[in-house]
Formats: sequence, C-alpha cells, structure tokens
Amino acid sequence: MSDSQTDNGSLDMPSTLLELVDVTKVFPGVRALDNVSIEVRPGEVHALIGENGAGKSTLMAVAAGELRPEQGRILVAGDEVTEMSPLVARDLGIVVVHQEPALVPALSVAENILLATPAQSRPSWTAVAEWSAGILEPWVGSAISPHDLVEDLPPDRRCLVEIARAFASQPQVLVLDEPTEHLDAIGTTRLFAGIRALVASGSSVVYISHRIGDVREISDRISVMRDGVCEGTFITTDLTTDEIVRLVVGRELSSSGEDKSLGVRSSDADDERPFRLEVSKLENAALTNVSFKVRAGEIVGLAGIDGHGQREILAALAGLQGAKGSVTIDGRSLRLGGTASAARAGVRLIPGDRRNEGIVRGLSVRENLTLSGPPAFWRTFVDRGAEARIVSRAWRDLRIKATSPETPIETLSGGNQQKVVFGRTLEQSPRVLLADEPTQGVDIGARQDVYALLHGAARDGAAVLVASTDLEELAQLADRILVLSRGHVVAELSGTDVDPEKIAAAVLSAASERTVRATGRTSVWSRISRHEYAASFGLIIAIAALTIFTQSSNDRFLSERSIASILTLFAALCLVALGQQVVMLVGGFDLSVGPLMGFLLVVGTFVLNSETDGIGVLFGVGVVALAALAVGATNAFLTLRVGLQPVIATLVTFIGLQGISLLLRPTVEGDINPIVTDIVKWKIGFAPVAAIVAVILAVALQVSLKRTILGVSARAVGSDDHSALRLGVRPRRVRLLAYLLSALLTMLAAYMLMAQVGTGDPTAGINYTLTSITAVVLGGASIFGGRASFVGAALGALLIQTVNSSIAFLRLGDAWQYYLIGATTLLAAGLFSRARTTA
Repeated sequence: MSDSQTDNGSLDMPSTLLELVDVTKVFPGVRALDNVSIEVRPGEVHALIGENGAGKSTLMAVAAGELRPEQGRILVAGDEVTEMSPLVARDLGIVVVHQEPALVPALSVAENILLATPAQSRPSWTAVAEWSAGILEPWVGSAISPHDLVEDLPPDRRCLVEIARAFASQPQVLVLDEPTEHLDAIGTTRLFAGIRALVASGSSVVYISHRIGDVREISDRISVMRDGVCEGTFITTDLTTDEIVRLVVGRELSSSGEDKSLGVRSSDADDERPFRLEVSKLENAALTNVSFKVRAGEIVGLAGIDGHGQREILAALAGLQGAKGSVTIDGRSLRLGGTASAARAGVRLIPGDRRNEGIVRGLSVRENLTLSGPPAFWRTFVDRGAEARIVSRAWRDLRIKATSPETPIETLSGGNQQKVVFGRTLEQSPRVLLADEPTQGVDIGARQDVYALLHGAARDGAAVLVASTDLEELAQLADRILVLSRGHVVAELSGTDVDPEKIAAAVLSAASERTVRATGRTSVWSRISRHEYAASFGLIIAIAALTIFTQSSNDRFLSERSIASILTLFAALCLVALGQQVVMLVGGFDLSVGPLMGFLLVVGTFVLNSETDGIGVLFGVGVVALAALAVGATNAFLTLRVGLQPVIATLVTFIGLQGISLLLRPTVEGDINPIVTDIVKWKIGFAPVAAIVAVILAVALQVSLKRTILGVSARAVGSDDHSALRLGVRPRRVRLLAYLLSALLTMLAAYMLMAQVGTGDPTAGINYTLTSITAVVLGGASIFGGRASFVGAALGALLIQTVNSSIAFLRLGDAWQYYLIGATTLLAAGLFSRARTTA
C-alpha cells in the first residue's frame, strides 16, 4: 500500500476494516479453509488470488455471512461480529459482487437494486425508477432500463447492474469476485476508475481475479490462497508477474498460460484445407448480412464491443436463436432455429452463461460430464465402463477439484464448473465447436489446459469459433479474427495482424463507425403475451365471450339471481385461489387448502353452532382463526424445518386434516350459527359483499407485489431464494408468512362454505384444492414461483364459475365442466408458455 494510503483518513480510523482470524470451513469430504487469516486495511485494494477451488470465494462468503465457519473470528472495523449474516454484513457496509451476479431473475433491475439497499436509504416507491436510473447511468448510460427484467439481460449487463448497485451503496468493504470476466476493455477501465475513487474515500476493496495483469494494475497488496490455506500476503510492486504465477500454481508457468507449441498459425499449406463451416447472409434481430467461412482445423475469433453480435452468431449457429440465411457444414445445409438439427450436424456450444446454460444444478459432476454422451452410451442402459472412462479422462485432463465425481455440481467453484462444461462438450467430438468466453472464471494454471483442448479440437478437424472479450486470448488462440460492430462483420484480421493491439484498434475503429442496420421486431403476439396482465386480458375476453354466448342461448343467465349465485360461488373459490397463489408465489404448493376448508367447517359446527351467541361467537371466530394458523404453521414447519418438498408436506397435511375432520364428524351433522351465515350472506343490491371483499383483497395483494418490500421479497424468494438471501431477504421468514397468509385466506373461504353448506360435512371442501390451482394457472402465474397475478387468479376463479353456471343454463352434462376447464387451462398455459419462450 502506498504512503498516501497509509496516512489516509482521520486519527480514529481503525487499522483494519475487515479482519478474518483463523477461519476454518469444512464441506463434506473437503477442508475448504484451513486456519486462514487475512486483514484488509482502509484505503487499499487487497487482491485475493489462487487457483479454482483454492478457497477465495469461500473465504469472502464467510466474511459476508453467507457461510458459517466451523471456527474463526470476523472483525469489522476492529469490532468482533459474533453472528454474521448477509443482512448484518450489509448493515456493516460489507458488499459483495459475486462471480455469478446475486440478482433475482424475475425482478426488474430497479427492484433488485432496491432490495439490496438498506431500509434507511431506500427512496419512496414513486421515485424508485428515477433513483435506480441514476445509479445505473454512470456505468451503462441508458443502455439498461430500470424496468428491464434481469432474466432478459445478457451476462455482461447483469454484471454491470451488480457492480452499479454495489458502488451506489457506498460500502466500507467492497468484495469484487472476478468482476472483469464479463467486461470488455472499456468496462474494465470504468470499473478501475470506480475502484480508485472508492479507496480514495477511505473504503477498501477485496479484488478476486485470475487475471494477473488486472491484479498488478489495480491492487496494493496480494494474498495468495492454495488448497484452502493462505500462503502469504505481499506488496504487489514487490512481485513480478512470473513470481505471482508461481505463487498461485506452485510451479513454473508462463504468465499468460501460453504453450507456444500450440500457438502456431495456419501456414499457406493450411489454405488447402476444406471449408467445414460456411455462413452466408445470416440475419436476425441482432445480425445483418453476416457471411464468413471456417476451414477444418482452423480457429476463428470473434471480437468487438460486447453486445455487437458475437454471441448472437454463436447462438444462431447452435440453434438457440432464430435466424435467416444459409449455413452449411461439410457441404450439407443446416436448418436454422433448432438445437436438435444443430446437434445432429455436429455443432456444439460452450455457453458463456455457465450457471444458467452450462450446468444442470441438482446433478452430480459425473452426471453433468456424461449428460450428452455419444449415442451408443445411452442405447438401453448407461454404459458404466464408458462413463467411468469419460469421467476419469476429464478429471485428468482438466484437473477438476472436487471431493468425488458424485459431488453436486453447484458446490464446485465457478472455474471448476466451467471445466466440467468444457469436458462434456469436447467429449462429443464436435465438427463445429462454438466457444463463448471459454476461459471465463478459469485460473491461470488451467487456462493453458483449456487452450490445449481448443487446439486439440482444431487438430482433430473441428472448425472452431471463439468469442472473447480478452483480446490477448484471441490473439493467442485464433488463426483469424472477425471484428463485429452493430451486427455486421466490419473487418477481418489474419497473419501478423492477429495481435492484441491491432485487434483493439480494429474494434475501437469499428465501434466509432455509424453503421445502420435493420432493427429486429418482436411479434405483436410476443409483446402482448409478455405483458404483466396478458393472461388477465385473455380471461376477461373468455368470460365476456362465454357470457354473451350463454345469454344468447338462455336469457335468464344474466338475471340478478343468476349473477348473485355466480358471484357467491366465485367468492369462495377466489379467496382460496388467492391463498394458493400466495404459496405458489414463493415456490410452493398448498394441497391442504381444500381439506382445511372442510376442517374449519367442522370446527365451526362445534364452536360457532346455533347454541353460541354474543361473546361465544367471538370466541368461536378466534378458535377458527387459531385452527387455520396452526395448519399454516404446520405446513411451514414441514417444509422449512423438516425439509419436505411442499407437495409432500401439504399432502401429509391434506391427509391429516381429512382424517381429523372425519374423526370429529363421522357423519354429516351439526349446524352453523345464523349470525355467522347472515353476515357472510350480506349483499349490496344483488352483489354479495363477500365477492366484493374477495375482489378488493385480490387488487390489494396485486398492488403489494410491486409496492411493498414484502411483496418484492416474496417474488425474489420464489424466483431464486439463494440470490434473495444474498440481497438481504430472509427466505424462511417470507415463506412462513406466505403459509400463514394462505391459511387465513382459506379461512375466509371456509366461512363462505359454512354459509353454503350450513352443516358439518367433512368432505365439503376437497374439490377446492384442484380448482384453486387451476384458477391460479389460468391467471398466468408461474408454478415454479417468482411470478404471480392475484387479479389473474381472481379472474380465473370467475371463469371457472362462469363455465360451471353456463353448463347448467345450456343444459349440457356435468362432464362438460371438466372438458371446458381442462381445455382452457391447457390452451392458456401452452400459449403463454410458448410466447414467453420465443419472445
């Protein structure tokens, strides 16, 4: 650290802002951290370097409260923190920019920034968009709207949102984990300027990176991690690049990871090789008239300012994006727009978004490595011998650091996950290999192995396309470079022009040109279907059409009596559907809602019967509420504490409630106090008050999704609870509240059942379980959580009751209720799912 930094700050500034002492963290079968101690001083950039799996990210996860160590101490500004959590860390000024951005996909950019901001620093709801735009502007200008959904952003822009959010929080300690992996040269320059300004104010930055050049440029001190142990802390200027590399890998290695024997360019004789890949006039929303050829055994690099078409070329060739044009492989035409046809032609992609597109979370390393094995591998049963050879070869060639092949893939470091993706792809012997940021998150020791694998694929005859923001990497790997700008190929470099400086000059020159290209248009249907209330609009049209048709066939359908009957039945289904939607929003299911209604009906015949009056009725209402909350708490306990899947947990509750109800009322008997039923049956004109209350609740809950922190937090938990936790949300607490609220809404529906049935029928509510789920699905919600429409659920309930009543007025058989509702559900779910996928 420089002298100016040593003297920075006032006399009472602590000597360290963050200190970890003797930290040990053990995962099953591996000691990830072994008595690691590190201190971060005010006003310094402290680099943390090491190979993949060395423990760098784990150490910072402990510092940020994301992991609890087996032993060790955490001190912030000299004070020991005994109970560290992401929320506590945030309040103490420790902010982490993770290698995989901790952003919730289903939330907007503004909502992600809002959740990560301490309560006292949050703006009013009306100012959120303007406030978040101000945070984004220094980093991305107007390229990202606060209203954009994170899931629609490419990896580089998600990274920029995370960085912008972190700097805006004015952290005391900012942890940057591989921050430049998704950034181009301009983005990196902007980041380094922000880092220097931050440390000049007295804050500190912990900088984790495999890029030695970046570490030397930006850091003051370097701590080296190897196999969970801190090998020492050094002043950056005291080390040469080669010395840093030797400290990282524990052996001699060129600083670039370059094996000179692999970097040989194509000779004149190589020009006689046949063209394996020929692309002509490739176009889509991001590409215009792209044409090029790649010979067998040739590596062609794609360079340009990020977002100018490099990744879109790879995606189009892999069948992940639609495109027009001509593509041939070995003279055979490739049908564009389908991954299956691309795979059959021998096209294989190493994706840049490793977390979402490269690995399958929940499967082991072995299963991820062999997921796309050769056809013979999967003919009848898995060939265990071939599987073992594939895994062994990958383990040897890529030096994957994991306890065993059965280790869950998500527990590996980002670099090791990338190695698994590489191993699986190359095992398929591709004829055309597409590599998007192939060494992203890979340490310098393994980078040479990756380069060797790419050159090996080329030597085996593959045509290789590599997109990378690392110009030195492209210069080392590629025989030729195609420079893209605004979806066009604007330059081609070969021979001695394949040099980092010349590539950079070509990229910057191309970026400054005013090239006009066609703007792709999204279909009208796709735009409509992605609207927040698309499903609701569709339901309104369906309800109106069915009503008009039924009324034209039977003019009594819209009589006051008929409407009142429909709305009364609607109120009960709407309330229970709202409860179902609350639980589905946070990623669960509640199969117990139907039996809970029947159970509360039975309980009501004991505590709210005709023999109770006055204070007894109030006591009975309290008993019913406590019974409902007890069931909600039981569901939460089974899912959050016992660890059962929500479907299993609520199925257990379903069976238990049904059994208790039958035990209490073996036969249909008992009654409900008229005071209760009269209140439930109140009307304003011919409209039941209960239906009005149900609609008001639906609207209030809908507004709360976007206008309350609890609503945004619930959407975050349902979309990605791990990222939500990193943002400071407490997923367990949110899910507990969801189950309790669901139980209370179901209780309101049970009162409607009491008024309708009037006696203790233990089976009365069973059908509401499936119909409530149907109403929610019709409303356009995601069954996986994160997206909800309470207004849509209410309209779904209204459609169901309209269908049921129409069947009676049209004098069709009862079976038509199931036909129409089933067909409508399939149509709605299929159409909107398809539209969201292709939009």
